Formats: sequence, structure tokens, C-alpha cells
Amino acid sequence: MSGEAGFRCERCGAPLDVSPETIIAICPYCGYPNHISGTIDVGDIWIIPSKTQAEILRAFQDRVRRDIDMRMIAKDLEIFDVEGYYAPYWVGRIPVKGYVEYYRWETETRGKQTVRRKKHYRGHFDKTLVVPLSARRQVAEFGVKEAVKHFLSTEPKARRLADLSREEWEKIKITILNTELDRSEAEKIVREDACDHMRNYYASTADGIEFFNCDSGEPEQLRLILLPLWTVYYKYKNAVYRVVFTGWDARDVAATEPVTLIRKAAYLAGAAAGPFIAAAGFMSHSVNTIIGALIVGVILSYGSAQALLRGARVERGG
Repeated sequence: MSGEAGFRCERCGAPLDVSPETIIAICPYCGYPNHISGTIDVGDIWIIPSKTQAEILRAFQDRVRRDIDMRMIAKDLEIFDVEGYYAPYWVGRIPVKGYVEYYRWETETRGKQTVRRKKHYRGHFDKTLVVPLSARRQVAEFGVKEAVKHFLSTEPKARRLADLSREEWEKIKITILNTELDRSEAEKIVREDACDHMRNYYASTADGIEFFNCDSGEPEQLRLILLPLWTVYYKYKNAVYRVVFTGWDARDVAATEPVTLIRKAAYLAGAAAGPFIAAAGFMSHSVNTIIGALIVGVILSYGSAQALLRGARVERGG
């Protein structure tokens, strides 16, 4: 609800747009965070100042210049939209302690024989994890996962949102997505996520987990942080592509790009080379070499053929 019969900003009195799930409503005029429901202290909301749209467009042009494929078609690219928004994330430090038992299949050579043995391992863990959690119930935005990962690695400086003046807000103002998880819900979920992270860590290094026990403590320094993200949409030959940038340092973290003729030729060569690699393997007397050549050949042919059929390629991680 909004307008006269709805909610108004506590600072300037402007009408607020509020949905049934709104917990914090950010005033579109002065930027003040208004508490609507749930357990959130407005003092726990922090914002990372964003670069301007002009700076993001310059970052896009820099990306075009340094990318070989994009540079070749630069004159045919048409920017038709630039969208900026703040994604709300709960971020806190979670202490975890636990015990794990797992196994790995390991190969041992004894004389002329190769034997596979199931080796068992066990260990304790006691550490503190930094766990990010989207404050929205559904997160499907392209590039968000990569942006959060970049945020954790760069740790950009944030400011308390309530401390920003109206003038400062006007300089960095872009849309803020609705916050749908309050502090009490976030605390429960991040504790579960911390233990899931530890389980996944051991699962990625082992062939199987036989026993796992994890206890997570109360979150420390849990804050709602607003991460600025920008998406540049552009056209090439009637198809639409996009590049996602982090607002604090204009880093490109995910992109879709057209497949140029040179890259198509490379994909075609890869698809054709796969059968030759597989065939060459059969010239060897080693079973391992034959199997390895078959696997490499199939992967190369399949991957190249799939890339050739797609009209766009996806780049992640900047």
C-alpha cells in the first residue's frame, strides 16, 4: 500500500510503496530506511556507495576494448538500457565446530599391480565463516552469485544507511530491492548455511561422508548490507546481451556475448578434432591411454558442438 492511507517516511513524510512482505521500506526521496515489520534495527542496515551510471558505461566500453571478440564488432554494438539496483544481503560471521568421518578411494602401486583401497579419515573443525544470505526469498538475477563472491573477496567499505543525508542519497540513489527476511529469520538460516558449507567442503574433497556433526554458534556482526549492481543491456544483430557490473568498483562479474565468426570456426575445429583424438588413442597399446583419449575426444567434441549451437556465450567471474 502507499499514499495518504498507507505508510509515510518517518524522516520526510513522503509516501512509501509497501507490499505485504515488506520489512524495510526505503524512502525514494530521502533514502531513509523505514521499519515496517519484523525484527530489524535500522542501525543494522549498511549501504555500499555506488558508482554513477556514466562510470558504469565507461567500464563497459573498457570491457569492449580489452575483449578480442567484442573489439571486432564494437561498431555494431548498441547500448539500449542500463539498470542499477541494490540487492539486500545479510552478512555475518558464524562460528562452527564439529566432527567428520569420511573416506577416499586411493590408488596404490605394489610391484606390477595397481590396487584401489578405501581409506578412512576423521577430523575435528573449529572455525569462523563469513556467510552471505540474500534478504529476498527468491534470487534468480543473473550475475548476483558472482557479485557476492567478489564482495567477500574485496570487502568494500560500507556506510550506515541511516547516517546518509538527503544530499548524499541523491548522489548514489538507485532502486533498492525489497527486504523480505528479517533478522530472526536470517540468524536461523545463516547458522544452517554455515554447517551446510562445512559439509559441502568435505564432500568436495572426499568420495563419501560416513559421519558428520556440526554445531553453529550465534552470528557475530550480522548486518543487512545493500550491494549495488548494474546491468548494461546491448544489442548485436537483433539479439540482446548483457554485462553485470559491481557498483562499488565497476568490476564485470558476468556477461553474455555474441559468438563471432572466428569463435564459431574455433568451436567447429574443436568438434572435428574430438574424433581424431579418440581414434589416435586406439593406436596405443595402453588401456589407460585409450580410455583417456576417448574421454578427451568426447568431451572436446560435445563441448564444442554445444557451444557452436548456442547463439551466445556466457562469461563469469570478471
